[in-house]
Amino acid sequence: MVTLCRPLNAQRTTSRRQRLRPPLVGEFLIVLILVKVYDIVRSLADTREYEALQHGRDVLNLEVFLHLDVEHSLNHLLTRSSILTDLAAGWYQFVHLSVTLAVLACCYRWRPDIYRRARNSLVLVNLMGLVVFWLYPVAPPRLLPGLGFLDANAIAGFGQGPTGPVSPDMFAAMPSLHLAWATWTVIVVRKLMRDHQRLQRLAPGYAMVTAMVVVVTANHYLLDVVAGIAVCLIASIAAGLIRSPGSIGAIGRAWAWGRKWRTGRRGGPGSEIGRPVTADPGDLVTANLDQDSDRAQIAAGGGNHSGLRA
Repeated sequence: MVTLCRPLNAQRTTSRRQRLRPPLVGEFLIVLILVKVYDIVRSLADTREYEALQHGRDVLNLEVFLHLDVEHSLNHLLTRSSILTDLAAGWYQFVHLSVTLAVLACCYRWRPDIYRRARNSLVLVNLMGLVVFWLYPVAPPRLLPGLGFLDANAIAGFGQGPTGPVSPDMFAAMPSLHLAWATWTVIVVRKLMRDHQRLQRLAPGYAMVTAMVVVVTANHYLLDVVAGIAVCLIASIAAGLIRSPGSIGAIGRAWAWGRKWRTGRRGGPGSEIGRPVTADPGDLVTANLDQDSDRAQIAAGGGNHSGLRA
């Protein structure tokens, strides 16, 4: 009987997964629409070069004010080694797109129950990025004249921007979609590897390497990295891929603990956590002592409540 049930359960699981997977035609249509919108935004780049360069200087000036301007020193440290330059530029050029698409395909194949949320999150990431690119074009550090940044992509022989089927937007530094996609990849990989905790712990390393690469190659500012991560977290929460990032959860727990502490409650059985204390703690202690005294009088009088009525 058990042997007969196993094939039936496997068939039901396969059928359920097939129903959860959206048709591939629709998925390719979404990609084509995003590529078209990106191409429209990219076509505006040539007319906004001065604006993008000024915004790039503004971002760099803000980092100087915040003491976060590490791009120049890291960029020159990288380009001292031709091997490291080639590796970093190759990572920037090819790993970004290939890893993201591979993870999306794995999610479609093995986790159709979360695929739609994962896909919607990635679509939102790109839409949010395109809106910022349109409203606030930012030139990357390597394109800022007179500041001494070295273009690692050009040194490695890859040209002025990322290679691919679509011409790159040269003034789309903020936010870093490389980091937004890398953060998305980490989130989805951790869900795919839910039964492999060791591999889950390794997943954030991919985003860390990508963050280092985009900064040392002078393709992005450090603030671009922060913005890219923020965009991914917002999109993932909006799409239901994650409930909340760990930092927001920690803030919420800290706030709840502080509120509990202010109420003076211990959180034991019958406690009313979350309700503010409306009386002075000394008054509460006195009231409890009075109640205990009343109970003692009732017990001594054999249940006579007349004393209480008086």
